Amino acid sequence: MSRKTIVRSPRGANSEVVPLDMVQVPDMWHLAMALNNDPTFKPEASEQVLEVWHLCCDLLATLKEYPDYPLGEMED
Repeated sequence: MSRKTIVRSPRGANSEVVPLDMVQVPDMWHLAMALNNDPTFKPEASEQVLEVWHLCCDLLATLKEYPDYPLGEMED
């Protein structure tokens, strides 16, 4: 049986192939709110963190919902 995979840090020193079902997107909401409430950060910082978080969640959901999306595969 094969499992869908992605490459983490494909151009980095710690490049690694991982099964898609092992990928998790950490909750960034509290970090974004902390940035929003900290006057040393611009308001855009919070918005940017939330945008990246939403993008990651959307990409992961799309990849999981469309199993025929072309990705690398690895054997169990």
